[in-house]
Amino acid sequence: MAEPAMNLASPVQLDIIDGLRGLGISNFVALPQLAVVGDQSSGKSSVLESFSGLPFPRDSGLCTRFATQIIFRRGPTSNIKVSIIPGPDRSLQKAHKLHGYVKDSLTTLTSHEFLDILKEVCQLMEIPSPGQPLETSHSTFSDDLLSIELCGPDKQNLSIIDIPGIFRTPTEGVTTVQDMALVRRIMNRHIKDERTIILAVIPSNMDIATQEILSIAKELDPNGLRTLGVLTKPDLIDKGGEENVMSLVEGKRNQLRLGYCIVRNRGQSELSNDATTRHRKEKHFFSTEPWSRLDPDRVGTPALQRRLQELLVSITRREFPKVQAQIIQQLSSCRKRLDGLGADRESTDQQRRFLLELSQKFQDVTNCALDAYYSRHAVFASVPGLRLATLAVERMERYAKDIKTFGHTISFDSEEEGVPPTAYPAVPSTPPSDGSEVDADNPDSEYPELAGLI
Repeated sequence: MAEPAMNLASPVQLDIIDGLRGLGISNFVALPQLAVVGDQSSGKSSVLESFSGLPFPRDSGLCTRFATQIIFRRGPTSNIKVSIIPGPDRSLQKAHKLHGYVKDSLTTLTSHEFLDILKEVCQLMEIPSPGQPLETSHSTFSDDLLSIELCGPDKQNLSIIDIPGIFRTPTEGVTTVQDMALVRRIMNRHIKDERTIILAVIPSNMDIATQEILSIAKELDPNGLRTLGVLTKPDLIDKGGEENVMSLVEGKRNQLRLGYCIVRNRGQSELSNDATTRHRKEKHFFSTEPWSRLDPDRVGTPALQRRLQELLVSITRREFPKVQAQIIQQLSSCRKRLDGLGADRESTDQQRRFLLELSQKFQDVTNCALDAYYSRHAVFASVPGLRLATLAVERMERYAKDIKTFGHTISFDSEEEGVPPTAYPAVPSTPPSDGSEVDADNPDSEYPELAGLI
């Protein structure tokens, strides 16, 4: 569905941010983004499908097993690009393999084609595909990111990330307790930073007080400055419960600084309807009482999309200079560490040359240590233990002092008037613990290194 041009965003800035995310920079520097979170049955995928046009499969639950980034870009021709951004814990080899998965020659994407792509992605991420049993050695979820870029003349500049839905109880043969923990880590990693706008999707037919996602959002956003509530399924509200939901949209209770928007999802009987029919039915629904009394800027999918554009543009413009400065700082630090590693050592000759230079440096330091030329190398100031000549002198002096004090066999008391001197062994006469006897007349038997000295 085409939307009027809004010119709200700087396409250059948004492209740069998405390009940085594609390079994995978000693992090191937080980037401005919109993140959709909610329970598995909250209607997240339906909300994304309503303004993306992507045919998310509903029965398999496949699209919720990993985070999905949807990028909208205005362009002269329609084009779809699909790629994978590896998670932060992937090895270099596996990350390279995931980066190699790119489909960029698509102009349309049918439900069957989209499902095939998701199956391929699952295989690369090493998680079960639809119909496959859960293996004990594998997780049902992945912290990799599926990126889908939609380009066309009717698209607006927008980027949004769909986080796997949270769940409270594992399903035997499908999910595990470890999966629950992984989903929480994925969600926290994407929404914990202040540069992320949290889109908390909440079904209207459920008591908002029981919605765990709002509690999680409040922990990470205590003042509600970056949380937008998205209410779904208003057509399933029990008769008489409409006013409670409307009071949320009107900001009368459970207030959030960014407020609430409300959209209508497609029902099971409407899954085959096209986007035009879907938007027409949604528009008609909100034109009836009591929904027609709500602010039009808070009602319906088009209004939600405009609101998301405004939020993304605002946070991108505000944070872009900070992101740029942070990246420059970290890049400078990385370059310094890289320079500290020395020249490239890819070939055998380069490796031999490096080892030769290293051995020569070691020899130079050793010579300076033995000759006491400590001022010739900075290492002697930071590591005093390398001052070999000084250590040798100190040990010889200590050895001489010990010999002078304890090296004799017989000690004599100082002579006192009228009392003959008394001799006694300098070393206690208690036999050694191993039971061997010390020959007092022949101390060399115990200390052969002192032979001829005492």
